[in-house]
Amino acid sequence: MHLIKILIILLVTVITTPAAATQKNSFQVLCYHNVVDTITDPQVMNLTTDQLIAQFKWLKKNDYTVISIDDILQAKQGKKTLPKHAVLLTFDDGYSSFYTRIYPLLKLYNYPAVYGLVGKWQETPYDKSFAYGNITKSRNMLLTWEQIKEMIDSGLVEIASHSYNAHHGTQFNPQGNTRPFYTTLIYDKKQQKYEDETSYLTRVEADIKRSSETIFEHTGTRPRVMLWPYGAYNYIVQKLAAKYGMTITATLDNGANTPDNLPALKRVLIGNNANFDEFFWSLQNYVPDPQRALYIDPQEIYDPDPKVMEHNLGLLIEQIRQYKASTVFVKGYADIDHDGLADMLYFPNKELPMRADILGRMLWQIKRRANVTFVHAWMPLSAFEINNKALSLRSTADKNRIKNIYYAMAKYNFFQGILFDNTNKHTYQVDTIINMTKTVNETIKYFTRHHKSSLLIPIDSPLMQHRDYYAKLLDYFDYVAVDTKQQIHSKKQLHHLVVDTLKASPNALKKTAFKFKEYDYSRQIIAEYMRELLLNNAMNLGYERRHYLHQPSMPKNADRDIVKIFSLESNPFE
Repeated sequence: MHLIKILIILLVTVITTPAAATQKNSFQVLCYHNVVDTITDPQVMNLTTDQLIAQFKWLKKNDYTVISIDDILQAKQGKKTLPKHAVLLTFDDGYSSFYTRIYPLLKLYNYPAVYGLVGKWQETPYDKSFAYGNITKSRNMLLTWEQIKEMIDSGLVEIASHSYNAHHGTQFNPQGNTRPFYTTLIYDKKQQKYEDETSYLTRVEADIKRSSETIFEHTGTRPRVMLWPYGAYNYIVQKLAAKYGMTITATLDNGANTPDNLPALKRVLIGNNANFDEFFWSLQNYVPDPQRALYIDPQEIYDPDPKVMEHNLGLLIEQIRQYKASTVFVKGYADIDHDGLADMLYFPNKELPMRADILGRMLWQIKRRANVTFVHAWMPLSAFEINNKALSLRSTADKNRIKNIYYAMAKYNFFQGILFDNTNKHTYQVDTIINMTKTVNETIKYFTRHHKSSLLIPIDSPLMQHRDYYAKLLDYFDYVAVDTKQQIHSKKQLHHLVVDTLKASPNALKKTAFKFKEYDYSRQIIAEYMRELLLNNAMNLGYERRHYLHQPSMPKNADRDIVKIFSLESNPFE
């Protein structure tokens, strides 16, 4: 198996040209943390000195050029062109190992780097300890200001802010979950209410301002770069960072960059004790892994008793984990009267009644405990019911209500994408759908980071059947999910579905996801149809299962086949 992996790596190195490598002025940003000779502290993200040396050697041998912030700025201004394999090195947290182990290597290789400091940690007296999450660490694990000044003067090291005191989580829901300080409205458990927007803005601006002032006070240099703690950011803190001179910020969104990405650079996280294979693959810009998506309705776990609901959530997460899905869509709404319209929501808002404040809890717990790569909120495009009336995209007042709903969802919840559901009976033209989703995304950007946008349509929709319409949707959305409903009756029909989909665009299958619902097909048929789709070069699959909690143990046959397909443990040719 190891030999096969090596052969694959060698083959991909020869035949694969990263997608971004052909783009002018493309570069990647690597994110490192602590470097030690021997890893003894699992609470800190560490790499060994030998591992870092091996990575630097590989970069040099394979014609990668390590660039600086000034190089990128000059490229943006048209004064220079970045080399073909350009890499920016960044290091977070201010560990003393940067001076003792990393800085000597930077000088040896003549590699520039960006280093992020946490202001409050740095201001801790040298004989004291500082709060490192929920534990304390000795101040001597951090750099001294004298060391920092020496490295700045060398011209190799650019000091960045990593916040003043925002490298920790804060409670964001009634259940006690915590999220990064910069992007979260604090939930006050005693008063049972959320922080208001004015208080939030005052709090995050004060921290960003102080981070810049602290670095200037000790070094005489104001930071130009903000490395967001945990990679968490939104439009608000981006604007505030720019206000205090940090027009360049770095996230932990994955992928390559051009100088146009300076307001939110993507960074590749070099993980804890990352081996060489992980480092190699992190530098390759491949097509994203196939989407294997589960569709979850909070109705599955809902109970008026919060304790029962929490118990049910635990059972649901155990079920989700078995599928090893890459993506989970969670409904943010409830259709109580089963008329196809959302009449209650699972988060605070001013337009519809809140059934329970659990969307944020579900998304966060599924992300953290079920090992899911992406969690998305699943919401109607327009199918909301207010005062016994269905909202319409043809009404300006109704569109404003929809915007208010989405704004509230973004304000109170964490998600990495939105699935806009357009499977109700109302049919809109392509331009109307795209314009509305653009409006929603523009409205919610203040409280969100970059997120994926997907559209769910029924298989019998004119949007699916008209080639030009579908091509337009594929061009705008990250994914178009096709609800197969009860319309598929044979493998031959599946073959024609794939062929017809391809006619819309050469890349149609990369951005089309085929969704099956257990209400429409048996599990055995779903497994057979999924395998047939893969044999016909389809890539992305979705599954909406019935009654997770009523069947807590995994069945031995049909559902296990679905699990194999979802987890990519088997391929359809076996």
